[in-house]
Amino acid sequence: MRPIRFATQSGGAEILALMGREADIVAIVPAGISGSGQLAKESVTLATLKKQAALVREAAGARADEIEFSMFLDCKLTDDREKTIAEMAEQSKADPDLIRGSAYRGIGRLDEITAHVRRLRDEVGMTYFCLRGPDVEQLGPVVKELSGA
Repeated sequence: MRPIRFATQSGGAEILALMGREADIVAIVPAGISGSGQLAKESVTLATLKKQAALVREAAGARADEIEFSMFLDCKLTDDREKTIAEMAEQSKADPDLIRGSAYRGIGRLDEITAHVRRLRDEVGMTYFCLRGPDVEQLGPVVKELSGA
């Protein structure tokens, strides 16, 4: 019988450290909301995501290589990335730089989204992705290429 594995989700340092010590699968989310009620730009960057994963690994100690990392990735297929970012920013009343610099967004052509997922795997160690968004059914080529299917 397979053992029960536990997955947890957080963005804050204390819970990430706890997850590193106890969880099998760690889903990392943006750390939090700024005083304005909006996500702070730095909370969604690749650099912050790397720091969060490093914190988990440090807390995990000897079992760091056993932990699987997971994240949500909101995807939008488009041939005009900048136009789409501007439209998304206007619609959500968000800073375009927040959307443009987010590790949690895959925006662009299939090859651009594939490159983004590959970068998250290679630079952060992400191994599980929950792909979301209006174009998720069209992301089959991304899944096929990166899963080896």
